[in-house]
Amino acid sequence: MYRRPRARCLLACALAGLSAACGSAPAPENPASTAKDPAPKNLRVSPDKIDGKLWLAPDAARATVAGAGALHIVGADIASEGDRVGSFVDVPDRECVLFLARTSPTIADVDLFAYEDDGSAFATDESPDAAATLLVCPPHPRRLYVVARVMSGTGFLSVGAQSVPAAAADAVAQATGARGRPGQDSGRLDAWPGLEAKIREHRVAVGSRWEDVRRVALPVGPRAASRVSIGIDAGRCADVLVVPSDEVASLEVVAEDATGRIFARGREQGRDRTLTLCSAEAAQVVIAVRPRTSQGLVAVVIGRSQVGAEAEIAPSARIDHVTQTLDLPAARKAHEKALSARASYEP
Repeated sequence: MYRRPRARCLLACALAGLSAACGSAPAPENPASTAKDPAPKNLRVSPDKIDGKLWLAPDAARATVAGAGALHIVGADIASEGDRVGSFVDVPDRECVLFLARTSPTIADVDLFAYEDDGSAFATDESPDAAATLLVCPPHPRRLYVVARVMSGTGFLSVGAQSVPAAAADAVAQATGARGRPGQDSGRLDAWPGLEAKIREHRVAVGSRWEDVRRVALPVGPRAASRVSIGIDAGRCADVLVVPSDEVASLEVVAEDATGRIFARGREQGRDRTLTLCSAEAAQVVIAVRPRTSQGLVAVVIGRSQVGAEAEIAPSARIDHVTQTLDLPAARKAHEKALSARASYEP
């Protein structure tokens, strides 16, 4: 008799388990079915865009600590070799602007360019690197077209811009490794053989003291001239040295004013071409370069003098004036005097 209670207890437990199994208690939910964004029932195009800040944020933060303003996204996309991402950017007259091009790890090399409205290159970073950076400071155009181009690889490409007070330009440039400032080249001239020696030799022959403004490697061809614009402040002079690569033979270099008028032609210095331009008033000048037959690259090096340094320039260096301050008789007399200084010339 002592086993009956135990049997009843076992029977009750079995019936309770059977009731639970046959009841209507819900099964545990699938975590995937409770997701906030369930799978769409119909095909649709998503309005989502690539977050360009993802790749720009680290260097933009360094620039901000150094004094730069907020980050603005110029463009972002998935790009492969030869693809471009860019847009127009309005630049305040008295401020610098930092342009950043950053990529995902699958892109090995990207170049960054800032173009003026006429299509001439204002600043470039063509160094063989996956990060390209430009810092543009006054004087600069009111508007620039900024574009990054993938040279090697495929992945995400983001381009950003940050305003920089002129007082913080040096700190921002050091924090980000920016190119494009006066005296800095585009990165494409790093391996140009003998360029520095040519610049020093040329500047000694011209005389006076010069501050580098721009150095750029310019692609040239015989079908159309390639152009680089420069600004000359009132009372200053600009020294232009154009050095062709080995594949470029005969070269034509001219200086054009704001109306497109040619007012000076480059002087021959071996295979190189030189120009010394002075202006009594602030002026914009375009240097047009075109080979007569072949195509290739030329190095364009532009220097700027101090105010009033025209008198320090060597007499052997021919000066071309952007703005003429003399009347016709005085200009003719000055021209005859300059010609008479040359050997065996009679007016």
